Amino acid sequence: MIEKEYKYLISEEEFSLLKQKLNPEKFIVQENYYFDTENLEYFKHNMTVRIRKKENLQLQIKNKEKVGSYIESTEQHFDLSLKEVPSEINLNTLETQANCSGLPPIVCLIGKLKTERYITYYQDIKICLDKNFYHDNVDFELELEFQDRDTVLNFTRLFNFNHTINKVGKYERFLSYKRRG
Repeated sequence: MIEKEYKYLISEEEFSLLKQKLNPEKFIVQENYYFDTENLEYFKHNMTVRIRKKENLQLQIKNKEKVGSYIESTEQHFDLSLKEVPSEINLNTLETQANCSGLPPIVCLIGKLKTERYITYYQDIKICLDKNFYHDNVDFELELEFQDRDTVLNFTRLFNFNHTINKVGKYERFLSYKRRG
């Protein structure tokens, strides 16, 4: 699956205003458990390895590429039959072979990020308003997943949204905050 998205860090006040204006149709809570090698080899190769916990556990491997002003990601998803999040994963033991670009197959749990996500749609854009909790930090983010960039421009004009695009995703912010702590 290929995902194109713009990400914007926003203030708590902007988050509340957008939530009011957009009147989201759906609310979910998801927990992301991040994995990497001790030397963050996957991060250094623009990859994120995480287990996402909603109703079940799903291993996700995301390979990110910055394309102009947006981020394009290729994602691999593996449903897990585990009941608990493990402290270590051997990616070679997956039923379907994960494409890990020759990186070490054993990754360790490095931390957790919880997201309260409000979702709505505008034409072909999936709009996600996220409140993220990691370490002792909370941040707010607007994610626009799209197919056509012109639709995003229409959306930003319609809502008079003039923010700078944030090219630092949740995982990178999580790691940056962890290093400071």
